[in-house]
Amino acid sequence: MLFYGHGIPKVNSVVFINYLNTFPRHIIFDEFERYTTMKTVNHIRLTPDDMEEVIPIPHLILRGIIEDACYQPKAGHPYLLFSCHVEDYRNRKCRFCGSTAVHAHGQTGAPRRIHDVNSGRTKVDIDLTVQRYICSECGKSFSPPSPDIMESRHLTRRLYDEIRHEAFTKPLSTVALKYGYSDTTIGKIFDEYSSEIKESCDPVVAPRVLGIDEKHIAHNMRAIFTDIENRVLLEMCPDNKKDTVIAAIESMVGYDTNIEVVTMDMSCGYRTYVQECLPNAAIVVDKFHVCQSVYEKIAKARSKIMAYIGALIQAEPEDGAKKRMIAVRNLAQTNTYLFKFNAKNLAKSERRINAMANICATFPEFNHLRLIKERFDRIYTAPDRRTAEAYCKEWAELIPPSGCRQIEAWKKRFEVEPELFDDLRSAKNTLTRKWHEEIFNYFEPNRRFTNAVTEGLNRMVEDMSRMGNGYSFERLRARALYSDKVAALVVYTMQTESVPVAEEPSYNKPPHAMGYMSFLSFSKPKVHCETVCSMKPEFAPQEDSLLAFSNYVREDDDNDECPLQNEDFAAEEQEVE
Repeated sequence: MLFYGHGIPKVNSVVFINYLNTFPRHIIFDEFERYTTMKTVNHIRLTPDDMEEVIPIPHLILRGIIEDACYQPKAGHPYLLFSCHVEDYRNRKCRFCGSTAVHAHGQTGAPRRIHDVNSGRTKVDIDLTVQRYICSECGKSFSPPSPDIMESRHLTRRLYDEIRHEAFTKPLSTVALKYGYSDTTIGKIFDEYSSEIKESCDPVVAPRVLGIDEKHIAHNMRAIFTDIENRVLLEMCPDNKKDTVIAAIESMVGYDTNIEVVTMDMSCGYRTYVQECLPNAAIVVDKFHVCQSVYEKIAKARSKIMAYIGALIQAEPEDGAKKRMIAVRNLAQTNTYLFKFNAKNLAKSERRINAMANICATFPEFNHLRLIKERFDRIYTAPDRRTAEAYCKEWAELIPPSGCRQIEAWKKRFEVEPELFDDLRSAKNTLTRKWHEEIFNYFEPNRRFTNAVTEGLNRMVEDMSRMGNGYSFERLRARALYSDKVAALVVYTMQTESVPVAEEPSYNKPPHAMGYMSFLSFSKPKVHCETVCSMKPEFAPQEDSLLAFSNYVREDDDNDECPLQNEDFAAEEQEVE
C-alpha cells in the first residue's frame, strides 16, 4: 500500500501494511481514517498494482543519491515515487575520527520516505535505502552524509529551502496545509531561517530622518522605527516604554551624529524620549495628524451650527423667510462634501461655488467656519516657516479666545456666536503653544518630511499579524524586519533533453590469420542519443504581494497641500445630484 501527498503520515508502506494486518477488518478502516483525517492537500491510497514503472528513470540531481527506479500511478495522478540508494561510502573518511578504514555494516532497515519539491504540479517522494558503515579505527558506526537530504527531517534540502521561503511570505497555517506538516514544524523552520538571517545582518545604522510610531499588535503596544528617506523598517520593539524606546534608538550605529530629524505624531511621551537621547535632532510632527485633529474639531463645530440653525428656524414665524432658511439648511445637510473640499477643489465646479455661496450668505456661521478651514489649509501651502507662522496667526484670530472681555470683543468683530466654535480652542492651543515648535519645524529647509512611511509600514505589520493569526511577537517581528532579505524562490520542473552516448568499442578477429600471428580489428565506437529526464531549477517570477509596501504609503508624502483634501468627492456629489 502506497500513500502520496505530503500530508500523509511519514511511515513506510510495508510497515504500515503489517500494522494494519494485526487488526480485524472493521478496525482497519478506523485506523486508516485516523491516519488520513489530517488537513492535507492530497491523500490517495495506492497499491503496488496501481503503479507502473517510468522509463527512462528521471534524474533527481541530488548529490550522493542514485536512482534505482521510478514509479507513477497508472490512473495519471500527479505523483512520482523514486526508489534510491546512497552511493558507496567505503574507504572514505570516517565522520568521527577521519580514518579511511570504513566498510559496510548492514542497512538501516526499511527505506526512509523522503519528500522532495514538486516537479511543476507533480508531487515527488523518495524511498531512500541507506547503508550503514563502521570504522575499523574508532569502532563507531554511522550513515553516510547526504548533502541534499536533511538529516533531522524527512525532506530534501531544496524542499526545506522552499518551505522556509513560503513561511516568510504566507501565513504559517497556509504553508503547513500546503506541504502537509504541522504548524509547529513550519514554525520551527521559520525560526531557524529567521535566526540565520539575523546572524547575517549588519547592525542597524541610524538614518538621517528617523520615523517613530506605535501600534497595538499581538496584545500590546509596539514601538516602530523607520528610515523615512529610504522607506525601510528599522526596528520593532516589544513595548513602547521609555527604557525600551531609548535603548532601541541608542542601539543604532551613529545615532547621536546621524539622526537630524525625527518625525512622529503628537505623542508627549515620544517627544520627551527623543529630547533626552537626541537633544540636537529636530522633531517634526506629521502634518496628517495635525490636519486630522483640526478637521475633527471643524466637524464638531459644523454639527453645533446645524443645531443652532435648527433652533433659529423654529423661532422664526411662518413666512417666506423661514421657508428659504429651511431650503438652505437642507442644502447644507445634503451637501456635506462641500466642507471637505479645499479652495482649489471647490473652484473646479460652478455648482459647488454657487451652493457654498448660497449657504454662507444665508448663515454667517457657516461662512465663518469656511474661513477657518480655508485659512488653516493655507498654512501648509506656505513656502517657508515665517510665512506659515503668519498664516497661522491669521487663522488663530478666527477662533474665539478664552477671556470674557476678549470673547465680547471677538463676538462684536465677527458677529457670530463664540460658543459654536469652542471646540477649536484646543486645536488653536496645539498649533500656537503646545506643539508650535515641532509643527513648524516642517517648514524649515531639509525638514519637509511626514510620517507617511512609518504609518504605511505600521499598517503593513498590522495586516501581517491579522493574516497570520496566532503569530508570536518574535515571529511577527522577524517577518516584518527580514521579509526583504529572503532568498528568491526556486521552482523545479522535469525537463527532457537528448544526450549523445558513446557505445563500448568492439574487438573482432579477422577472417584469416597470417602464420602464427593473429590480428585484431578495431571498430570505431558508435554514438547514439538517449533521452534523459532530469529536475532542473529555475527562479520563480516575483509575485505581487498583497502586503506590497506601496499599497500602504499615503500619497501626501511629497505633496505641499494639506492632506485629507486631495480626495475627490465626486462620487458623493453625484449621489446627491
